[in-house]
Amino acid sequence: MLSSGRLRDPARRSFLETSTEMSMSILHRIIAGAIAVTALLAVRADDAKPSEAERRRLEKAAPSLVKAFVATLRQRYTDESAMELRKFIDPRYLKEHKLEQGKFPIRTVVTGPIYCNQMTDDPQTLVVVAQTEAAAKEVLVFRVTVYEDKVYLRPLAPPDPTTKAFAPWILRIKL
Repeated sequence: MLSSGRLRDPARRSFLETSTEMSMSILHRIIAGAIAVTALLAVRADDAKPSEAERRRLEKAAPSLVKAFVATLRQRYTDESAMELRKFIDPRYLKEHKLEQGKFPIRTVVTGPIYCNQMTDDPQTLVVVAQTEAAAKEVLVFRVTVYEDKVYLRPLAPPDPTTKAFAPWILRIKL
């Protein structure tokens, strides 16, 4: 951290303010892009707008579900040990792709601290900024849904046809 004496230098302060503004600008552009991608994918996935009750449920439970999922990713998983992640995924998705039992080939990333966990204007989309093994900060965008009054992650892309591997997030970007 810089000492207060260094911050008195106008050139350094200007540089720090500009760097912070640029970082925030980049983050805002990434979030805007993620929302745009989500909107396009949601239309393709035939997601219906949530009812008022589902919207309230999402606003109440989705941030904690996503935070719990990202925190659970702090340990390394194999297809065999990843079965405990199944509880976070929409049962309809699991059934549609025959992933209810056996190995669970979910794509994972080892995470660290969570810096931001925010719902977008669309309550079905959440943006998380977290440390990962791949980057000091990474943006992960998740889609969530309500099924039988519970909130789940809703992957939009189908699993790979040969490996059955799928990503629980809809977008992942290194900052």
